[in-house]
Amino acid sequence: MNTRNTITRPDYRKISQVQALLEVICDESSMLIIESLRLHGISSLSDLIVQTGIEKFLLEEQMHLLVDQGIVQELEELSGAVFVLDEIYLARIAGFANRVGSFGPGYEVEVIS
Repeated sequence: MNTRNTITRPDYRKISQVQALLEVICDESSMLIIESLRLHGISSLSDLIVQTGIEKFLLEEQMHLLVDQGIVQELEELSGAVFVLDEIYLARIAGFANRVGSFGPGYEVEVIS
């Protein structure tokens, strides 16, 4: 009888990437930015400062993280950079989070709606 373990070990690099993604999304500033982009659509950095009340330095830092994670897209226009939420990507992430939350007690996930 072959007793060799055929279960593969998880790729912890990928798990770390997912964890980083969720940490960016769940940050309070990110949640304000995401909600603002949902409500107002395409917005400039100046628009987001007014809409969210986040200080410019912190907003720039958070936008960089959101763009790097693919949650927000940065578009270049004649008047400068504008930002738009990738709602399809965010919906996919929420779907995965819901499935993890369905595992039962101890695995609950708060989903941004």
